[in-house]
Order: sequence, then structure tokens, then C-alpha cells
Amino acid sequence: MELFTIGYEGMTIKDFVQCLLRWKVNIVVDVRLNPISRKPFFSKTALIRQLASNGVDYMHFKELGTPQSLRTALMSTGDYPKFMLEYREYAAIKVGVLNNLLSLVKSKRTALMCLENDPEKCHRSVIAMMVKEIDGNGMRIQSL
Repeated sequence: MELFTIGYEGMTIKDFVQCLLRWKVNIVVDVRLNPISRKPFFSKTALIRQLASNGVDYMHFKELGTPQSLRTALMSTGDYPKFMLEYREYAAIKVGVLNNLLSLVKSKRTALMCLENDPEKCHRSVIAMMVKEIDGNGMRIQSL
């Protein structure tokens, strides 16, 4: 079983969708707190349309978005290890949501989506690792 992660920073919608199709992703799980973007086609409604027209489903897991306080702290310190640790503590109370995500991953080829291109600087990597830990069956995480 695989769980994919993808950041759309620096991509066009065409590149983004083609990457998903190349990896046979069935559903994109948006883990942004606010599913809006200054980039064309990456706000929720437009993104849903683009994905649907290519046979890819969309879900928004707002509960797994990064709280404003953590984003603000990261912007002022640039301390990614601290941010990841604090986000993990925040997400640890979201056990029900993480279990729902695991169920989805077991049934569909799922990609966690956020803006940040570098998975090492994005909370989606923490989410993926937490889902893998809950699963306990050697899930593979693949960054696209």
C-alpha cells in the first residue's frame, strides 16, 4: 500500500494533473486549512473541476490543516524541525481524522496535497508518517 504526497508550488495545473495520472492517483486529499490559492486552478472549486474532468476525486481534510499560530511561528523563526514537532503534537489529537484518512488510503490511491513543493518543509509529511504509524503494515510513502 502506498500513500502519495504532492505540493503544487511551481507547477501548472496541467503538470499537476499529469503527475497524478502518471501515478494512477484516484483521490487528492487537500490538507490545507484554507483551500484557496493565488495560483490559477488550485483553489478548491476550480481544482475539483480540473480533477473531476480527469477522473480524480477530491476531499478536503480541513482538520489536518496547519493552524495559523504554527504558520506564524514558522514564518518568524524559520525553524522547520520545531514546526514539524509542534504540528505533530497538534495532529496527535486528530486520531479519528487520521483513521478516516487511513481507511481512504486502503481503498483508493491517495495523494495528500498542499502548496509546499519540498515535502521536508510541509506538514503533509508529518500526516503521511502518522498514518503509516497507525497502519503498522509497512505502508510506503512516495513524494511526487
